[in-house]
Amino acid sequence: MRLVAIGGSAGALEALRALAAPLRPDLDMAFLTVIHSSPRHETKLPQLLARVSAVPAHVAADGDHIERGHMYVAQAGMHLIVNDGRLRVMMGPKENAYRPSIDVLFRSAAQVAGRDAVGVVISGSLDDGSLGLAAIKAHGGITMVQDPDEAAVPDMPRNALQSSAVDYVLPAADIGAKLIELDAAPDAGTFDNVVASRVPVDSNGMPSEEDFGQPSAFVCPECGGTLWELDGERTSHYRCRVGHAYSADTLITEKEGTLEASLWTAVRSLQEQADFMKRIADRARRSNAQHRVLRNFEKKRAQAIAARDAVRSVLQRLGAEEARADEVQAEGAVGIPGAGD
Repeated sequence: MRLVAIGGSAGALEALRALAAPLRPDLDMAFLTVIHSSPRHETKLPQLLARVSAVPAHVAADGDHIERGHMYVAQAGMHLIVNDGRLRVMMGPKENAYRPSIDVLFRSAAQVAGRDAVGVVISGSLDDGSLGLAAIKAHGGITMVQDPDEAAVPDMPRNALQSSAVDYVLPAADIGAKLIELDAAPDAGTFDNVVASRVPVDSNGMPSEEDFGQPSAFVCPECGGTLWELDGERTSHYRCRVGHAYSADTLITEKEGTLEASLWTAVRSLQEQADFMKRIADRARRSNAQHRVLRNFEKKRAQAIAARDAVRSVLQRLGAEEARADEVQAEGAVGIPGAGD
């Protein structure tokens, strides 16, 4: 049996439906799927897939035995990993700011199924799944990526192509057809005969302490711990001792969010300081305090307001620069055949 791990994010629903449409329950394959979604809403993927595919789809439950001809969908807000022929649904550390994470699923599939693993990256933003796809390739598995020119959001497929050698780059519907073709190959896998798991059940499959890499000068946006840099074949990634992990692009995005939050905290603190100085000045005025004391409070209030406005100006510039960057990216996407179709 082959283990097919599929990952996507923004724009992935239609790609997944197109991929799943030709699949049949008699295929000697099991399908595991992580699509980024809100952790506050129960996934509706099984119902949506049932409308287009004959393969039974279920929300994965912890301890599920993996059966051929079935598709298992990650629960909202929980990692999905493979362990000794069964599924584990776990509240592990976020990777690339997501839980479930595509990298977590792909890495566990690579470690357990080896050459019988198939990794598939479809439409999405940023680059979750890129390192996991490289792990599947390194373990002898087969790798597939949706053609970025067809993907609604091409970032994830493009980053996957840059991070690892990929066996097939295809439109989503052709990925399903290629999986059927692989099923007919004489070297169909022996994953179901694997006895011992190589993925610790209490982890998300990250490297051991000995493989921690080098400490960086950065801290984890999630918990504030030191980030350690691990060098991959084509790119570096970062993780803390808790297990939060980031690609370089995701770390940049998370740091930008942390910076904005810090700046808004500064605005709030300065506004509170200005309000407090005004209250103290009003009390001093009512009590006929010395002019020197009153001027001191009013001066501190004016300084707080000036500092608040300066920080707000920085936030405005950051917002304008982000908007311009989004416009440039959108203009670039216009020239991509199939983008936004």
